Amino acid sequence: MFDRPPLTDDTIADLVRRGYGRGVLRISFLGLGRDAAASTFRADLDSGDRLFLKVRRRLDPARLEACAFLFEHNIEAIVAPLRTRSGELSIPIDGLYLVAYPYVNARPAAEVGLTDERWIEYGTVVGRVHGTRLPPELKAALPHEAFAPGTLAGFDRIAAALDRGEGRSNDADWTDLVALWRVERTRMHAIAERTRALASRLATRLAAAGNTPFVPCHGDVHTHNVLVDEGGALRVVDWDEIVMAPRERDLMFLLGSPIGLRRTDREMGLFIQGYGPLAVDAERLAYYHAEWAVQDFVGYADEAVAEGASPESRAKALAILRSLFDPDGEAEVALA
Repeated sequence: MFDRPPLTDDTIADLVRRGYGRGVLRISFLGLGRDAAASTFRADLDSGDRLFLKVRRRLDPARLEACAFLFEHNIEAIVAPLRTRSGELSIPIDGLYLVAYPYVNARPAAEVGLTDERWIEYGTVVGRVHGTRLPPELKAALPHEAFAPGTLAGFDRIAAALDRGEGRSNDADWTDLVALWRVERTRMHAIAERTRALASRLATRLAAAGNTPFVPCHGDVHTHNVLVDEGGALRVVDWDEIVMAPRERDLMFLLGSPIGLRRTDREMGLFIQGYGPLAVDAERLAYYHAEWAVQDFVGYADEAVAEGASPESRAKALAILRSLFDPDGEAEVALA
């Protein structure tokens, strides 16, 4: 969500005071990230500390609990949500949810790079997450991969509207989106059809296997969500998409993905040194790359022409959408 949600600074500060018992001097809207369902803020506290705040339109309590569980079981690189004074991990407000995190003075690895030691640590953290056994009730409460991507219905809806290309001639962003679609329509349909075909095959495999070894996956563990703090240590953020899935769900961001740092074979070797022995299912990996491209296309297409969105928000979404079709972008990877 690139625009600020309809909550005043005073409302947010009051939630922090009542929920976390922390006095607030100032609330600042940050607008970080590419999550269309969340907005980000910083709270400067009267103690001199800071909190990182997310205001979410949608929230899965099991995902918050899983993140807290992983942190509390000694995966210290995880930036986990803080509990309120009543022990909750979020505060509901007017159909939205406020979640507070420790504020980390750090920069994305995608911007500052990783040393050899940090590549190994990156692999170690992901490997430890994948190797964690969650309590049965928490594991059952998390989403489980079913290879039934809901974004395909969204793609069909958007594709039909863009094919018609009518009804919004007074909307410049809509006109730009239609123009982009006319250039990239064939590739996007090919990616969507590849996603359907792979999903069908993998769902059949899943049904036949009976007991597929799913692991806890971050779901979005690219190097924009891996931070390097002032002391050089790794901190992994944005655990909103935790899912029980094959490990390829996370490893897609290391193997072929154009998102974040470009990895050499040497750097992948360092990652694997930390992660441990690695066997990858090529069909699952191909599925996750294709499905991710469809998901991003749908999300940013909707954001680029959302009614009520600011011109800045629409422009940012349209710029990201165009980047999907760069020569080394997500579309190319999805079809490789």
